[in-house]
Amino acid sequence: MAIKQWNNPPSIQIDMQKHYVASIVTAKGTIKLELYSPHQKL
Repeated sequence: MAIKQWNNPPSIQIDMQKHYVASIVTAKGTIKLELYSPHQKL
């Protein structure tokens, strides 16, 4: 299988109206992360 390479990274497309979460599953359990947009006021 050939290695894929790009000239530029993809543009970031974050919908500021959406709520993003990520889950990391490990042998010790699942870690849930809440991802904040870069311009969101906390």
